[in-house]
Amino acid sequence: MLNQIIGNTLIIVKLSNQEAMHLKILLLFKAFCILAILGFSSSGEDWIRKGKSSMLDNDYTKAVFYYTKALEEDPSNTKALLQRGKAYLFLDLYHKAIDDYQQAVKLDPRLIKSIKEMSKE
Repeated sequence: MLNQIIGNTLIIVKLSNQEAMHLKILLLFKAFCILAILGFSSSGEDWIRKGKSSMLDNDYTKAVFYYTKALEEDPSNTKALLQRGKAYLFLDLYHKAIDDYQQAVKLDPRLIKSIKEMSKE
């Protein structure tokens, strides 16, 4: 049974099991579309934001964790690679930083300039 209020009037509609199932599927699909529009995605941007926040708090270990999560979702995310490399530098993990920087440059050779700029910071 579907209850719906339109204005001040309550409308009650009887649905068959099949109609109720179709309605549930439609509502779930609409909810998924709304979440997708509002930014519920697996782009890794939420992890990167958390990583940047951790960097600002000087919690470089946590930042590495968040950037790694972003890379699990998208291994070609050069922003996450560069930021994780920077966090590794603060942790004195130079070999890991170099590995991340090399991987980022492999994915996008134009990043050499960005890496040089970050090394000046």
